[in-house]
Amino acid sequence: MEKKLMVSIRQIAHEAGVSPATVSRVLNDDPTFSVSDQTRQLVRNTAERLDYIKPERYTKTIQIVSSQSRAMEVIDPYFRTMRLAIEEEAKKRTIHLTPTIRIFGARTMPDMDAIREVGGVLVIGGFTHEALEQLHEANDNVVVVDDATIPTSMDGVYVDLLDFGKRLFQQIFEQTDGSVAYIGGQRSQRNLDGSEVTDDNESRYLAYKAVSEAKKMPMQAQLGPWTSEFGEAQAEWFLGLNPRPKTVVFASDPLAIGFIRGLMQAKVSPSDFPQLLSFDDTDMSRYTTPALTSIEIPLQLFGENAIRLSSERLSGKRTHASHVIFEPTITYRESYTKHLL
Repeated sequence: MEKKLMVSIRQIAHEAGVSPATVSRVLNDDPTFSVSDQTRQLVRNTAERLDYIKPERYTKTIQIVSSQSRAMEVIDPYFRTMRLAIEEEAKKRTIHLTPTIRIFGARTMPDMDAIREVGGVLVIGGFTHEALEQLHEANDNVVVVDDATIPTSMDGVYVDLLDFGKRLFQQIFEQTDGSVAYIGGQRSQRNLDGSEVTDDNESRYLAYKAVSEAKKMPMQAQLGPWTSEFGEAQAEWFLGLNPRPKTVVFASDPLAIGFIRGLMQAKVSPSDFPQLLSFDDTDMSRYTTPALTSIEIPLQLFGENAIRLSSERLSGKRTHASHVIFEPTITYRESYTKHLL
């Protein structure tokens, strides 16, 4: 038995003269994979000749691939909440999670053989389409969490922040007597070799930009790191504007909390603050002064449904791709009280 388990997908591919992705998809009976009957039979004959048997213990094993370092995941409540939800649901379904592959900074490519051998892959964080396609070629059971731009051929769980954001900003502009400012972060995506690609195509910013342009309103936006320190630094920028925007929208709670801290340090009274609205609705948002109105992204449901989608593939209940799209909810507190959406 040990001899059989040692035979890898890559060995079969080498012997058959085909790609490892072809071997993986043929042996996993991928119904969406188009290949000649001759090639399909060649792969199966080679696997049989080499005494390859797909280990049963891998069929209920899921590999998490994350763009977040362990330290980032610990300090960031957004990714920490999502991770805990995934672990909780996996435990309920008796699914084993292998040690997370973390892709950040300069590093070598992950072990694609290991990815081929597991039952499914959950992708957390921002990855380029090229990286997602590489993972999908290695394992056809890929669920991408929190990315509305993924290819339709893959399973996904997310909020459509571009659509939601456009509807949100439309109402905010209508409710605001004056201009609306936006403070957010850049979109960061990684390739599988760890290299990073950053741009301004983050969905919330694109929504703000689209509505601002449609209404012919001045764009007053700042983009940078997703940190409270960056948010704090933008208080000085805001105070230098004339006239100052009546409403400021933040892409995340840490940015908003840092901004509030910056205003307080500048001796601005909370009664003179602009209207403030943020995304994430983390625990911290209720303890600011004023308490922060924030938009909840359903991270618990992200985790639960990511495991569910992968389980459906593992059990053979579903072969077609499925996207689960959630609508955010707004928790109203003191910083923005007018009803939206």
